[in-house]
This record gives sequence, C-alpha cells and structure tokens, in this order.
Amino acid sequence: MHSNRGFTLIEVLVASIILFFSILTVNAAFKQYTSYKLKQEKYENIYISALSLMNKLENERLNMFTYYTGEINGLKYTAHAKRVAQSRNYIYGLSPKDSGNKGRFSVTLYKIEIKMANRTFTLYKTQYRRVK
Repeated sequence: MHSNRGFTLIEVLVASIILFFSILTVNAAFKQYTSYKLKQEKYENIYISALSLMNKLENERLNMFTYYTGEINGLKYTAHAKRVAQSRNYIYGLSPKDSGNKGRFSVTLYKIEIKMANRTFTLYKTQYRRVK
C-alpha cells in the first residue's frame, strides 16, 4: 500500500511563492501608509503654524511696510503686509457739501502674505484708527 503523506515539492514551491507575494504586498502597503502619514503630519504642522502666525498678526498694529521674519514651530516664515485700501468712514449730511468720506475714523484694509515651507497663505485684515 502506498500512502500519500505530506506535500510534494511543487506544492511547497507554489505555497512559498504565494506567501512571498503576500508579504511583499503587505510591506509595500505599510511603506505607502507611513509615507502618507509623515506627509500628513508635515502639512498639519505647516497649517497649525500658519494659523498661529495669523492669530499673532491679527493682534499687531500694521503700517504700510510691515515685514516679519522668524521661526514658529521649527518652520521659518516671512510675512509682508501691503495696504490695499484706505478710507475714512462716510458721513451722510443734509447737503452733498456736508456728505462724504470725512468721518472721525480711518479704515485701512491690509493684505498679508505669509510664506512658509514653500507655501503661501493670504490673510486680509481691517484696521481702524481714530482721526483727529
């Protein structure tokens, strides 16, 4: 009597090849996942740093040539504020002579460009100032 116990050499080779390709696929997927995760963490850091800088600039008193450089969260940045428009608040008078942009407050619109990690973020800020 001849009994067939165990696997033949061909069956072992086929199983080994299937196992090899399975391990290869899992390894490639894991490398792709870690690559995307690191990239996401980098972009998160850039975004959070830009938001922090925007909050800081919101509280600053700007003028026409405001320029900032520095480092935040390990990222170097430059920020430049440009005056877009400036006007006084409008007064409505009884006649056209009494009406116009001659109120007691000056309103200035600034465009702030922040460059950080090869990205540019834009922020607009309105600044009010009392005119004597």
